Amino acid sequence: MADAHADAPHQAGLRQSLRSLAVGFARVSAVLVAGAMLLILAAYLLFIYRPELLRDYLRNALVEHFSEPVQLSVIRTGWKGGPTVQFQHLLIGSAAHPDLSLNDVDLQFFALPLFAGDLLVRELDVASGSVKILKNDWGHWQLAGLKPGHSNGHFNLKLDPARLQIQHFLIELPDNQHSSDLHLQWLSTGGLRPDMQIHLDWAKGGSLEYAGAAGNGQWALHGLPVAWLHELDGRFPALQGMLSAKGSLVWQDGLLSALDGHFQWQHPGFTGRKATGVQGQLRWQGFTHSGQLEISPISGISAQPLSARLRLHWKGRLQGDFSAKRLPVQLVMDIAGPLLPAHWQNWRQSSWHGNLRDMQVHFARIRNSQKLGWQLQTRLDDLDIPALGQAPGLDGLSGHLDFQPQQFSLHLQSRQLKVFWPRYFAHSWFLQKVSGHISGRWNAQHWSLQAAPLLVHGPGDLQLTASIGPQQLHLQARLQHLPARDINTFLPNQGISPALQRWLSMAFLSGTLDKADLRWRGPWQHLPQNHNHDHLNLQAHFHNVHLHYAARWPDAEHLDARLLWTGNTLTVRSHGDISGIPVREAQVSIGNLDTALASPLYAEINTPLAMAKLLPCLRQTPILRHAQTPPLQLSGEGQLHLALKVPFHHEKTQVQGVLALQKAGVKMGNWRAESISGPIHFQRDAINAKNLQGQFVGGPAQVSLQAKALDQQTHLQMQLQGSLQAGQLPLPQSWQSRLHGVIPYQVSGTLENGRLRLLGSARLQRSRSSLPAPFNWSYADETPVSISGQGLWDRAFDLTVHAAQGQARLSWKSEGRHWQWRAAALRLGAGPLPKMPGYGVRIDGQGQVLPVDEWFALLPAGGPGGSLPTTRFDLHWQQVQLLGQVWQHTRMQGEARGRNWHLRWRSPQSAGKLTYQAARIPAQAAAIHLNVQKLVLSPAQTEPLQSARRASGMTSSPAWASGGPLDLDAHMDHLDWRGHLAHDVSLQAERSPSGWQLSALKGEWLGSHWDLSGAWLPHDGGMTTVQGTVQSHNIGPALEALGMNSLEYGQARYTGKISWPGAPWNWNVQHLQGTIQSHIKNGRLKKMGTDVSWLVYVNPTTLLKDLLTLDYRPLFGEGLFFHALSAKFVLGKGLARSQDIRLNSSALAMHGAGTLDMVDQQMNLNLQVYPLQSFDWLLGDFPLLGPALFGHSGKVLELNYLAQGSWEHPMVTRISSSSAKDK
Repeated sequence: MADAHADAPHQAGLRQSLRSLAVGFARVSAVLVAGAMLLILAAYLLFIYRPELLRDYLRNALVEHFSEPVQLSVIRTGWKGGPTVQFQHLLIGSAAHPDLSLNDVDLQFFALPLFAGDLLVRELDVASGSVKILKNDWGHWQLAGLKPGHSNGHFNLKLDPARLQIQHFLIELPDNQHSSDLHLQWLSTGGLRPDMQIHLDWAKGGSLEYAGAAGNGQWALHGLPVAWLHELDGRFPALQGMLSAKGSLVWQDGLLSALDGHFQWQHPGFTGRKATGVQGQLRWQGFTHSGQLEISPISGISAQPLSARLRLHWKGRLQGDFSAKRLPVQLVMDIAGPLLPAHWQNWRQSSWHGNLRDMQVHFARIRNSQKLGWQLQTRLDDLDIPALGQAPGLDGLSGHLDFQPQQFSLHLQSRQLKVFWPRYFAHSWFLQKVSGHISGRWNAQHWSLQAAPLLVHGPGDLQLTASIGPQQLHLQARLQHLPARDINTFLPNQGISPALQRWLSMAFLSGTLDKADLRWRGPWQHLPQNHNHDHLNLQAHFHNVHLHYAARWPDAEHLDARLLWTGNTLTVRSHGDISGIPVREAQVSIGNLDTALASPLYAEINTPLAMAKLLPCLRQTPILRHAQTPPLQLSGEGQLHLALKVPFHHEKTQVQGVLALQKAGVKMGNWRAESISGPIHFQRDAINAKNLQGQFVGGPAQVSLQAKALDQQTHLQMQLQGSLQAGQLPLPQSWQSRLHGVIPYQVSGTLENGRLRLLGSARLQRSRSSLPAPFNWSYADETPVSISGQGLWDRAFDLTVHAAQGQARLSWKSEGRHWQWRAAALRLGAGPLPKMPGYGVRIDGQGQVLPVDEWFALLPAGGPGGSLPTTRFDLHWQQVQLLGQVWQHTRMQGEARGRNWHLRWRSPQSAGKLTYQAARIPAQAAAIHLNVQKLVLSPAQTEPLQSARRASGMTSSPAWASGGPLDLDAHMDHLDWRGHLAHDVSLQAERSPSGWQLSALKGEWLGSHWDLSGAWLPHDGGMTTVQGTVQSHNIGPALEALGMNSLEYGQARYTGKISWPGAPWNWNVQHLQGTIQSHIKNGRLKKMGTDVSWLVYVNPTTLLKDLLTLDYRPLFGEGLFFHALSAKFVLGKGLARSQDIRLNSSALAMHGAGTLDMVDQQMNLNLQVYPLQSFDWLLGDFPLLGPALFGHSGKVLELNYLAQGSWEHPMVTRISSSSAKDK
């Protein structure tokens, strides 16, 4: 209580103080209000009576701010609740192209703000107008025509509380086509919370609309070209497409405090996506000093989910976040490219591929700072980064990335990575399983990189540690198991000789780089150059490498090598194969590798050399380059020492070497040289071999060879001399056996400027030939053989041979890179050569003897065979020996074309023609047509065929005895044998692989008709079989011509089948087998004399002189008529056996049996003769009496004889005689 009373004075004092303060404030307020009222009254009075001051103020403000002329027309001022200004036209700039133009303007201001210089508009009506907008030197937009140093804000015309009615207003942007001009219509009720309607449209139906109060409303955007954003502000990315949006917004204290809406972006044109539209939600929250924009979710794009957040501070600070699970990197470059540093802006123009996964981007800009700080954290998924500047291009880059403008860190994990660095390397690198950590930092103008370690598992296994600074590179790498063919991908494209680079790019075909260690310290910009302060060291081991040097050089295979590259010097030691040639030791060195003109490559090779492996290299030399087809073969070996100096520019390679031959061999077709030994010295364009010793055709030979200027105009000299073995000449074996002795020879040749000349000779006096004529000679034959030839090595060559038998000329011609035989002309005997045909062979001349039988014996197995060139011949022979016959003065003419033959011959003994037509297809048979007009076989020249065969030496089965299908059709008009003519003799036969089938052999000879057939099977020793029939109405003349004079006449028929081993003409009676059966009837046996009376002239009076005295000699003395004479013989082992020889006549009957020796012409026959044929018919056949008296045979008298001895003089001995009854 006491305290309450104590505080009462204090409270009273406080109340008194507050009351005094209130009274003072009221008095001050009254003074201020009164002053203000006085000022307002003064302003109203001033502008009512002096409105032209406002007009002048407005004009002066416009003139002060614009550099262009200002024109105001029909200005009226007044008072309507405040000062008003009305004018019909306002022009700033030229009348034709004004910067600002307003028409029919009614402007009303609040009066009081005019004392402060503020133009606070109360009401504004504009019927129409236009304004130009442009960028100033700082990149900001402003009204056209403003004076330098003035901005849009200096002109204090405030429209916030005004009632606006702008009907047609054009905003012209800097575009000559006026495609981006804006048309504005703005209606506002004015006041503190006015209702507004704003409509801004542009070309192609685009517009921006707002409707609502000043605090909140609805907005809509239609068809805004997104590319305008980049044109308005270059910091925006240059994007494509049309943007549309709508939503609501809230304004508070002049700031946008809230915004919600939806946007749709049509045809954005991102290279990192394929969608045709992007849509999403917008949300903005604004505060007093800051604001935040969220865009989420965004759909219609390949990156989902995608969201963005942007935070702004009104005092200049900018912050933002951007996140996405998967985002195409090209989309990032399209949108965020402008945010990149200036030294990265070139990357925006390239195409990017790949995705960023789990991406987080944070960025911020501090007040008064021009730099935008940002940080990117993401996982790279198969990125394709283009190569720009000094940076490499990467395809397939994967890993975790933390990136900031001045530094980055990458944990690399790429399954496949393609590296393309065109600034330093010509080829892309295709790497497998790449892992490691790479970090970098930007130092003003350069990157400093660290890689520790970097692992690559394909191609090869690479472990790399590197540090790359602005000036220095420290590199240490080990590479293992790299395929050699991938070496060219790591070749630098600068700092190395271009020629060496091209060679290395094509040199390695296969093999493995087992291990390589590389160390480098120095400026990485100079890589792989090696200056004074740089250091390069490379050691490499290669295994089983296939190396290609040049087009005409042999490849190196199975190469094992060790490489050492120190500084500018490269050394390689190796061993392997060159074109299949084992190289025991090779060393290569190169210097000055960092210059455009590298030092030459020096190489030395020491190795045994197989000559067969050298042939492909020799075929590429200028001498053999135009002779690809000759069947040249090399054998043996030599020791090679080779030194090379190979420049990598226009100079030629220098070659110096020695090839020491050791029992080498050369074979050209069937010509062979063996055991060649001696040194061959050679250079790039020269060869020198003075004394090569060897064997040629079985005899000693010496060769000398000199060649020079092989790379310009070839000049070559060759000498060959020695003695060859005649029996080893490349001829058929049957010919070689007839040649004996040695033939000395010498041959020399020159090849100069493409012209080849050959000269040679041989002597035959130390040799002998037993070949058939005309190619036979004997020892001590002094006749020389000479050869000469000339021609162009790459076009044509002619060779001429002179010998005792005649002369020949042969011609070859080059067809492209191949030589081809063209033609030949031969002359037998004396006389000039016939005219050389364009193609083929022409043979003319004459000779003494042509032993055809002997030449047949020399035919090779399988016959001549092959296809012959067109060959025409016209030859005359004094004698032609064929099958034991000698034809005198025979002329032979004809031609062979391919496999077809045509032959005509004529001589006093024979004339005819022969045609051979080859089969056109394998299943078709070839054909021989033989037409003989005449053939005379005189008795003096006729010998048994087998004798002719023995004389000729022909084999029983010649080459043409079997083979492919062949049809033989022969016809002889007239055959004269021993003075007897045979007519219309025809022969038809067919050959098969098993032999010949004789279809028909027919002819007429001395009244007998021959109709035979058979077969000749030449295999397994051969067998000939003949069967058929010989018939005649009178066989007597034919038998007489054969030497059988016992029969005067008779009708005969012979049938049978006989065979013998060997060819048809090689028959021998000792080897005949088969059966022959003869039937002769109604014939007459001639008188044969006492020597053969045992057979048909037995005198019956000798036997019956006591019974009968009749003399029968007049009846039988001059011959015996018979009804039938028959016999059947079985042939074998030279014998003819028969058990049934029968003769029946009216005078007697005879039965015989026994053996005939056809070799020795001996006989052993048992004969039963029944002389009293007439009594036998009368008595023997009489019933009952005949059998009772003479037995069952019915013969009255029977005589038994034994005939033995020669056919000409047999010994006939009577064995016994008895009557039939005794029997």
